[in-house]
Amino acid sequence: MSIPVVDIAAGLAALEGDNGLLAEEAFTVRFHALEELEVGAIDALEVLAGHPGHAPSLATLRRRAEALQVRLARADARLFARLRREIEMLRAEIESIRERQPSSP
Repeated sequence: MSIPVVDIAAGLAALEGDNGLLAEEAFTVRFHALEELEVGAIDALEVLAGHPGHAPSLATLRRRAEALQVRLARADARLFARLRREIEMLRAEIESIRERQPSSP
């Protein structure tokens, strides 16, 4: 059973219009959106690709889905880069505290 192209397009448009997905704090929502893109759009488009008459619209939808996937992945990459920087700063602070502690006898 395949998802109608119109439903795939509507779901994709809803995700594209949700700029909140790009917010750093929206990691969980973004994760679910990426899953929806993969299963609800990209995989469904692959199934439909074997059916005649949809090729141009399917190619356009797939490009849009993949472009959104890249935007969401970049948002995750920015979040992870910030978290790595913060962890490194905390490690440096911990090391500095350890160095200032008197050594035990």
